[in-house]
Amino acid sequence: MRVKINHKLKIALPVALLLLGVLYIYSFLFHSDGDEAILAEQAQMLVRNGFVSSPMFEGIGQGWEIIQLHYHKFFIWLGALVYSVFGASFYAFRFLSVLFFGGVILLVYYIMKVNKTTFVNILSFLVLLLSNYVFFRYGLIYRPEIAVMFFALLTFYLLQKWKNNNRICFLLIAAVSAGLGALSHLNGLSICLAGVVLLFFSKKYIQAISFGAVSGFVSLFYFIDINSREKINIFLKQFSNDPNLDAVDLSYLGPLVKLANEHMRYFWNAEVAVFSVLLIFVTIFAFKYLWNNHKDIIVFSLTLAVGLGAVSQGKTIKYGLMILPFYIIIVLYGIENIIHNSKKYLRVTLFVIVAVYLGVNIYASVKMAGRFYPVQSRSEFIATYMPNKNVRIYAPAYFFFKQGENYKLSHPIVYDVLTQNYLDNPEQSAESFYEFYYRLNTEYIILDSLAMPQGRGELTKYSSLHMNDTLYNYKVCQEFDTWKLLQKNN
Repeated sequence: MRVKINHKLKIALPVALLLLGVLYIYSFLFHSDGDEAILAEQAQMLVRNGFVSSPMFEGIGQGWEIIQLHYHKFFIWLGALVYSVFGASFYAFRFLSVLFFGGVILLVYYIMKVNKTTFVNILSFLVLLLSNYVFFRYGLIYRPEIAVMFFALLTFYLLQKWKNNNRICFLLIAAVSAGLGALSHLNGLSICLAGVVLLFFSKKYIQAISFGAVSGFVSLFYFIDINSREKINIFLKQFSNDPNLDAVDLSYLGPLVKLANEHMRYFWNAEVAVFSVLLIFVTIFAFKYLWNNHKDIIVFSLTLAVGLGAVSQGKTIKYGLMILPFYIIIVLYGIENIIHNSKKYLRVTLFVIVAVYLGVNIYASVKMAGRFYPVQSRSEFIATYMPNKNVRIYAPAYFFFKQGENYKLSHPIVYDVLTQNYLDNPEQSAESFYEFYYRLNTEYIILDSLAMPQGRGELTKYSSLHMNDTLYNYKVCQEFDTWKLLQKNN
């Protein structure tokens, strides 16, 4: 039975990987995500001015367009290196995440190799990871989640290497890796915690304290550009006014309240929930085997989850990506045990859950891919209808990568962040939307139906706007099937 299963998987898994690979190449080329422009602009400003700022956020009133001290430090430093070599290249910034993804795969191979894993297991890991909708959505874009995932895996791998041969260099590099994870995203502080807890759990108390000291020291480089009282005040203002910050984040009970609600991350939507069900099922019915044979990865991943729940700014599932490879490894070890040591009804139930996971997640990924479009050629085409250069425009975020040098961009979420977080009266209306951008002296407003934030079409009266219509000091000067261009009346 086992031979037949392995033979079938050796045929099915490469075919599945090939198809998923095509989907990911398509995503790399055509997927658009608004956060990328924000982070890429920060990298650009760091190279140009020697410090980070976000000009696209002018008008909010928090000073981010002047200087920004609360950001993903190490990840933006790497982005600055990319920008200094390739400029504001859409694909060069994304390739940074591709490199980290390659490191993730290599580390998973070596982590599983220690347990004499099979070729089928490695392929199975790739299928479960690449079929995951959340990974598909965030995996190959210019965001720090995959970098943090890499540093979490590297930290665990090096700690395992240290436990096996007791060479101090592995322990020190593991601590540095954890610190770099925290520097890439503050959620990475949970990597520092996980390393300390794993060492304490292994009764390596001196090493745990040393690990914590070194990783903490590296993490402190987050404050390297906060070197005056004025900058401390700016940082505290920006940190406490971060629109992603939960209302309880700064209270003493904040971490406990967030932990109590952490289950929301694992049942964020149907795609996430079905993987959580798979993880829970496998953990319950293979727990004894997993605990006896893979205790370290359970302790490390559980601590990562607790740490993430305590420090993260929200329950969005993308923050949980750094733990996903550990969960998949646990699932694979548990599946193997259930298949060979459990009753038929458990094996059938397991097969159904895996099939549902693959079906739901791949369907969601393909559906999402159906909404992709060629962002770079689209921005070039739209720009041909805007003869006035070096003026402020309201534009889709993807405009930064091709037209950022030609215009002063306002990011589409600026109005939302302003009204939802920094105004006493948060009510949104078409009048307040157009008046806000008029006061910013915005020359052009691009309404792209393929890239609009949720609810923006209704807010801007998109459907009812036609050529030469005038609305709140703006006139429709171009109208196409999927986008419209408005120009300020002078």
